[in-house]
Amino acid sequence: MFFFLYVTYLSTCSETASVLPFACRRLCRDDREELCKEYLKADYSVQCQGSRYNHWLVVTYISTAYVLFLPMSSFLALWRKRRILLAAAEENTHFSDELVTALSFLYENYKPLSWYWELVEMSRKVILTSVLILVGEESRSYIGLAWVVADMYGVAFSWTKPIQDEFENWLMSTSLVVTIVNLGIGAVSRVPPENISESFNRETDTLMMKILVLGANTLVIGLVACDGIYIPGKLLPIPQGMA
Repeated sequence: MFFFLYVTYLSTCSETASVLPFACRRLCRDDREELCKEYLKADYSVQCQGSRYNHWLVVTYISTAYVLFLPMSSFLALWRKRRILLAAAEENTHFSDELVTALSFLYENYKPLSWYWELVEMSRKVILTSVLILVGEESRSYIGLAWVVADMYGVAFSWTKPIQDEFENWLMSTSLVVTIVNLGIGAVSRVPPENISESFNRETDTLMMKILVLGANTLVIGLVACDGIYIPGKLLPIPQGMA
C-alpha cells in the first residue's frame, strides 16, 4: 500500500500543482488589458473561475493535504524508530515492526545514518516536477531554478554519500554532474540566435551543442553499462570457455 502511494506520489504532486490558483495565467483580448480572463497553464480550455474550476479546486486542496501528510508521516515514523534501526544495523540483527517493514523500501538502500535520504530525494523531485510548474516551464527562470536545485543537491549528495554501495554513489554523483551540464547546455541554448556573434559560424555552434549533449549522456550510458560488469573492488570472473 505504502509503495503504491509513493509510486503515484510525484504524479499526484504535479497534477495538484497544475490546478492551484498560482498556476493560472491571465490572457487579455485587448491592448488595454480590460477584457482579460485567467486560464490554467496545464489546460487552456479551463478558466480559473466558475463552478467547474471550483470543483477541481476542492479536490486539489484535499490532494494538497495528502501530498503534505504522506512524507511527513513517513519521516516521523522512521525518525521515532531510528535508534532501534541503527542498533539493529550495528548488531546485524533483524528488526521486526510492521510499519517500519512497510516503509523499508525508503531506507534499505542507504547507509544507517542516511535513513532519511529518500525523503530528500523525493523533495528534490517534487521541486523539479511540481513547484517549478508555478514558475513556468517555458521561462528562463525554470532552467535557472532547476540548475540551482541540481547544484545544491549534487553538493549535498557528494558530501553525504548516502548509498551503501560505493560504486552506486560514484555512479549517481557522475549522473548528477551530467544533469548539471545538460541544464547548463539548456540555459545556453535559450540564447536567441540573433544574439550570437556574426563572426561565429552558427552551424559550428549547433554542432558543438549536439556534441556536448551527446557526449554527456553517452558518459552516463557507459557508466550504467559498466555497472553490469563491474563490482566495486574487482571485475567479474571471465568464464573458462571465453579465456
